[in-house]
Amino acid sequence: MACLKQIFVGCVVLTSVPLLLLYFEQIPSFHPKTTISKFMSKYQAIKMNWFVKSQAVNTSSSTNQVLFHTSSTNQSREAHFKSLIDENKVSNTTLLKTNANAKERIKAKSKTGKKYLIYYCSRGFCGGFGDRQAGIVSVFLLANITKRKFGLIFSKPCNIRQYLYPNEVQWDIPSKEYSKLNKQFFTFTKRKYLNIVETSNFDELFKGDAIFLKTNYIMFDYIKRNTNYKSQLKWLQNVTYSQYFAEIYRLLFKPNDYITRTLEETVKPSKTNGTMLICAQIRIGRNPSMPGDKRRNSRKSVEIVWDFLHRYNDTRLYRIFVSTDSESVRKESQQLFANQSVMNPPGKIVHIDFTHKASPSVCQGMQKVILDQYVLMHCDVLVHSRSAFGENAARLMKGKSEIYVFKEGVISPSDIVYRKYAYSFTNWTGAPQ
Repeated sequence: MACLKQIFVGCVVLTSVPLLLLYFEQIPSFHPKTTISKFMSKYQAIKMNWFVKSQAVNTSSSTNQVLFHTSSTNQSREAHFKSLIDENKVSNTTLLKTNANAKERIKAKSKTGKKYLIYYCSRGFCGGFGDRQAGIVSVFLLANITKRKFGLIFSKPCNIRQYLYPNEVQWDIPSKEYSKLNKQFFTFTKRKYLNIVETSNFDELFKGDAIFLKTNYIMFDYIKRNTNYKSQLKWLQNVTYSQYFAEIYRLLFKPNDYITRTLEETVKPSKTNGTMLICAQIRIGRNPSMPGDKRRNSRKSVEIVWDFLHRYNDTRLYRIFVSTDSESVRKESQQLFANQSVMNPPGKIVHIDFTHKASPSVCQGMQKVILDQYVLMHCDVLVHSRSAFGENAARLMKGKSEIYVFKEGVISPSDIVYRKYAYSFTNWTGAPQ
């Protein structure tokens, strides 16, 4: 019997090690002597090799069927996702295409009910714009599974309603609707609260009729693991956070007239006649423009981003846009790419959580933050920093774009697209779908 156990353990090790080695193969990094085509072809070859071989391993296993869409799950995504549709879901992009009533049901649900779950940020610590976006879509999911009407109060330092309008969900709820209701306030801005999200029965925790919740965390995976709402969350089984975020954010928001007009007048014309928009989102962290932030990237490390962008120095084919938290980086980018720059949105550089008092300059700076992100969404090639702001822009991009991450002097393919989407799409090609 002992011999059989040893043989079994040996087989498990022998079959597991090649997969682990394959998965953790070194991902190529960009350096000035590497051409873009070689860089991408090597990376895609590694990932496709991993993806194809993983599908060939034990296709009878139910775990592999879910993770890699093999065997019975390797059918059309529409047929697969139709089986997940129930009465208590909001959908991602593919789900909405396969069920025309899905979006209407979630919109209808958000308009009814006498109980509320409201994301709020009016004072105190809320996080930057990217962190708040994560909190908003997290609270929206909680509102959905607890069958509460979703609302949004975002007034620090300036009211979000000035820049973003409700799109298909009316989240701008008049205070008179809930002013006389029993209220509870929750602040989940520390990691220790994520255990509450993963284990709580929110129908018991939320005793008030109007719940106000502040958070700056991505709670998606913690909510998915909450067994109290297993049936309500079935639709999320094969949905990644990037898919969920993109669909829900578009469902909630549309830009104001100024942002829409600016995009129409500057970004879209720059992409006519096959011209590509090449972008970089460079977060330095603590610097003279952002003294309260922690360090993210050294000022010297930005040189590799310039090297990357210089490979697109043909004014006939490429336009360039740089978003940054450093005034010196912004000025340098304007000097280096003066003939290719798409635009330079007006406004001072601000971190919206470090500014407590609204003023015309602060509010213009907040509008610049939002406009910058909308420009990044339209890029054909994007280098983003390890920053929720840049990562969310990557999640919101449409079409087949090249997305990279810049961190500590190295540019590599971004895991926002490649690692998460590699097992999320049946027909993965190495580019976002």
